[in-house]
Amino acid sequence: MRLEKPELLILGLALALRLVLIQHATWVPFSDTRDYHVLAHNLAHGQGYLQVYEGEAAEYQGMTLRAFRMPGYPVLLASLYSVLGWEPFWAYLANVVFELLTLLLIGRVGLALFEPLTARIAQALFGLHVLWTPSLMTESYFTFLFTALIAAGMLASALRRTPSLAGAFGWGLLLAAAVFVRPIAIVAGVATVSLLRHVPLLRHGVATTRGRQRVALALLAALPLVAALGLWSSRNARLFETPVLLSTNLGSHNAAAFGVDRPEVVQRGRSQGLDEAAIDRLLRAEIGEAIRQAPWSAVDVTLRRGLQLFSIAPAWEVGFLREVTFAGPEGSPLAEAVYQALYAQYRVTYPLAALGLVVLAARRQLGGLGVVLIAFAAVHALVSDGNIRFAAPLYPIFCLLAGFASGWIWQRVRRRFRPDATASRAAGV
Repeated sequence: MRLEKPELLILGLALALRLVLIQHATWVPFSDTRDYHVLAHNLAHGQGYLQVYEGEAAEYQGMTLRAFRMPGYPVLLASLYSVLGWEPFWAYLANVVFELLTLLLIGRVGLALFEPLTARIAQALFGLHVLWTPSLMTESYFTFLFTALIAAGMLASALRRTPSLAGAFGWGLLLAAAVFVRPIAIVAGVATVSLLRHVPLLRHGVATTRGRQRVALALLAALPLVAALGLWSSRNARLFETPVLLSTNLGSHNAAAFGVDRPEVVQRGRSQGLDEAAIDRLLRAEIGEAIRQAPWSAVDVTLRRGLQLFSIAPAWEVGFLREVTFAGPEGSPLAEAVYQALYAQYRVTYPLAALGLVVLAARRQLGGLGVVLIAFAAVHALVSDGNIRFAAPLYPIFCLLAGFASGWIWQRVRRRFRPDATASRAAGV
């Protein structure tokens, strides 16, 4: 893969910006960041995948949790820390690597779907996106995995490439890794199947018929996730004596949205000696009852959560990160000012992405980008609140749409002031 000079420049500047920021960042244990760190520490020190909760939710205080969070990110942290040392800096540095890889993927997809101008603008926008870089949170890692899954489908569709057996298995490994960070990654599987519906099947290999080829590809793509979920759910069944396919926090995560008093339900469950899986079932039962009693209210909640996913209002974690990340002894006023200022890019990227979405939809050229956005928003609204943090894996798509819109605007400006100029094909216009 040969990098052009503009892409190298963007990559270099993005790297330099991130290295400066993480040098001055201070990790403050709170919420998810504390939990991931504790889980990684216990895992690496032979105590198993568990944590004794000491966080903000008083109802869970002192409770031993063994499947409250998916293990993908803590396993990554444990691996990094075990090799490089127990410093959050190494997690920050891993975020830098994942974000630069995402930036390269944006370039590949941009060139395949649009024109060089679109690709470079999209990369520049993402290059300035450093909100999650100095944090022990899943966003940088998961965004890379999600983008890689979607990019594979988009590139195969755009280039009419037939997936290979090795490619299908590799994609399956990525899918398994992503689901074990955030289960919403399963959306990438659905979207990729949709994207590949026009791609020719294998013409060579062990398969001799089109049907067998489909089966071989599907089995290889699904095998890593099925195997990983089988091992994880078997482990959970031994611990809780009941199946837990993913995690035990679905009820906890959704209780408030449906009017369920989570502290009261959790305290009631603990007083009865219930474990985390049983408490999760109790919470989900309360949510189900609330939905049965007020189905239209539940529909309203779901629709609002879908819309909230595209809001630029900062989630509480974002506000906390902006307040404390550069307030420690390693902090720098300049680094903090840059970090705070770059948050404003959302006010540029989101409106431009909306314009790009409208123009491409009007032209019926939205294709795979639209499939991903609709599928992600629909599934996410069913299982979680929406905010700018949970929309993080969609940001590369927003950057591509914003890049297209920027090129579209540029072409119209040129035509207005230089009507005799030959229209170029920048940004696919």
